[in-house]
Amino acid sequence: MPAPVGSHTHPYHGAPLTHRAPRLFMPLALAWLCLALSATVHAEGPTPAASAQLQRARLSLQAGKPEALAEAVKALQAAPLAAPENLHAALALFDSASFDDAARHLRRALAADPDALKDEPNLDQRLPADHINARLKDLAPLIEADSELCFLAGTLMLLRGDRARAVPLLVRAEELAGTDAQANALSARLSSTPFADRNRTRAISSLRAGGFDDAARSFSFAALDFPTLAEHYAGAAVGHSLAGDLPVALRMCDLMIARARYERLLPWVKDLASPLAAAFAATRAARAPAAKTAGLSELRLAATIALSAGMYRTAHDAAVAALLRDKLDIFSHELLSFLEKSQLENDPAGLPTEPDPAVKPPLPTQPDQPVEPAPDKPGKPVDEARKLIRRLEFTEALKLLDPLVGTDQKDNAVLLLVFVASVGRGEPQPGADALQAWWAKATEADRTRLNALRELFDRAEHFSQWRNQILTLRQADANASLPRLLNAYVELSVGAYASARQEVQVALIGAPENDMLRQMQKLLDKDEYQRDALAPNLGDKPTAKMLLGQADTLFRRGEYDAARGVLLLAQEANPKEPKLNEALLRVNFACGDYTRAARLFETLLAEQNIGEKAATDFEFSMQAGYDRAAEFDKHLEALKKAASERTSAADEYLVLGAIYFTRGNWRDAAIALQEWKGLSREKQLNAALLKLLEAAQKKG
Repeated sequence: MPAPVGSHTHPYHGAPLTHRAPRLFMPLALAWLCLALSATVHAEGPTPAASAQLQRARLSLQAGKPEALAEAVKALQAAPLAAPENLHAALALFDSASFDDAARHLRRALAADPDALKDEPNLDQRLPADHINARLKDLAPLIEADSELCFLAGTLMLLRGDRARAVPLLVRAEELAGTDAQANALSARLSSTPFADRNRTRAISSLRAGGFDDAARSFSFAALDFPTLAEHYAGAAVGHSLAGDLPVALRMCDLMIARARYERLLPWVKDLASPLAAAFAATRAARAPAAKTAGLSELRLAATIALSAGMYRTAHDAAVAALLRDKLDIFSHELLSFLEKSQLENDPAGLPTEPDPAVKPPLPTQPDQPVEPAPDKPGKPVDEARKLIRRLEFTEALKLLDPLVGTDQKDNAVLLLVFVASVGRGEPQPGADALQAWWAKATEADRTRLNALRELFDRAEHFSQWRNQILTLRQADANASLPRLLNAYVELSVGAYASARQEVQVALIGAPENDMLRQMQKLLDKDEYQRDALAPNLGDKPTAKMLLGQADTLFRRGEYDAARGVLLLAQEANPKEPKLNEALLRVNFACGDYTRAARLFETLLAEQNIGEKAATDFEFSMQAGYDRAAEFDKHLEALKKAASERTSAADEYLVLGAIYFTRGNWRDAAIALQEWKGLSREKQLNAALLKLLEAAQKKG
């Protein structure tokens, strides 16, 4: 009987570094801990002074006595906040395999004294060596996704004097926790590599592996640590470009040029080795606006991206185009000089030959030839179903997809979506029917496309959660063919060909005539599928909460249109995200879209149930989103002007009245809301707004 699918580790498994760790981290971490079992490195240093009870507790633990934990508890009761007592309690708890409690007391010791480990004797002098080895074996499999246990393991390696293994574990603990000041401080003291260099190294690795969001974020962290280095801004510009965030990339590129020392910057950019296909697309995206505008900033960015991917002819052309717009542009002169001196002339072989969007095509010299119509794109229901699947709303997705099954749908992907939604809803048999119908129509390229299922989910954990339903079904009946058929395709989609082959072989025992299984067996027997493939690293898309934070930053910088675009993405990710409607209200007000702002005010009134409560219970502050009061005042004046100039300004007066009401300006609120009431063409006025009007009239 083959081993369960979950019992072995594939390249795509494991907790990610800053949500995308190198896949070798956990095997290396486990190997390091196993090597530590046989390594005994003694650190010299004086034993700190301790109470008599603590000394007894230490002797008991050193001798491996059964009462060691009880003695440690007594010492801790005598000094519950002291660093030495908490540190000893952590070691005693570790010895008793209470790892979570050990990590907690270790945290307390470092909180009481950040230098608590400085003069501590070697771990092998505190516990029997065989106890340490046994406990490390127990701890090693548990640290993969647990920041506290990873922190505990790293600190134990530090106490053992093994810095080479301590640093990666402490860094990993920091990354798993998001921000971990204690792990950060310990690893910073031990590491010979500054954090900015580590962030830059991580960013370059992510960029080359296709983790563009991670690369952009890590380069940004490096820039925060060392804001004078142009290289960090260059990396951020390339990372954001490849991630599709052109406005931020342009800003990073401008910061790069302001800090550039070209003799050092340009060779560094050349060695970034950005993925060619993504860089080609990003270069074209950067140059597209240059067809209609001056485009100097876009052309500089395009040249930087091209240089980072080894597209030297493209970089040359972008620099020349930039000089046509500004003949004194230093960046373009320096880049052209660098390319000439380094004899870098050509683009890589096999580069796609798409027309440059910044160059107008020549006029046709012969009559236009008839063009075949493009295949129909999925309709709106399919797009909405994809969004629902990304939000794990499988039942609602099926409601949209079911009417499309059996119709003249040229996009076979509808059946694949039905498979995903059915399995997510807990209906494997309809899912298997849809999968087999899709397989029968799909080409070999579609059947073997890597990450075909993973890309339907915003986050890796969502994909794993969906997949676990198949694995649970498979484990419930190891001889059933249906769950193995489903899992075989999942394995195929992530490049785990050996496991997929095994699943197909077992499934064929129970269903030897199944066409999909026989075709999969024939496919997996080909030479190119004898070794597992490494699926591209698909990063987690930002959550609605993360997008809300990005939009707030853009809003406070005055980039209101960009902030609104980010908020709309957040709304797609999670329309029920707290504070989302308030942020949308502020940004629509700032953009002068008073109609949408008015509807959002009504939404907030409904959310706060003002129709059933007192009007004064309404809580909102338009001004709270601004860092500068003058900016808010400017937008308020624009609203007043719009209200006074338009003949039908009911929405403008609604927004104006609601703002005055929330600021306690009752008289002006009553006047504005009265104007709204008179101008409104609604048959039935909003009861909550009428409450606001009545309250403002009474108070004013």
